[in-house]
Amino acid sequence: MMKPGTATGNVAFSIDYQAADGTEGDTVYFTTDGSKLFLGDDSDLIEDLLTTTTLIDSTTSSGRSESETLKQTRF
Repeated sequence: MMKPGTATGNVAFSIDYQAADGTEGDTVYFTTDGSKLFLGDDSDLIEDLLTTTTLIDSTTSSGRSESETLKQTRF
């Protein structure tokens, strides 16, 4: 949860760790795949969208049930 006024954007981070045998690992400052950690403000998003909407599939002539439409979207 972000505090009010927190800026969005890429986040710098570091991770210190120990191996299972207790050996200290090197501090990690970046990902190995080039991805980034992004802090975003999602306070204006609708969290329960699927419970507050009715799903309609107009691609079939007879229609498709809401549960089947949801299944087709892989959610």
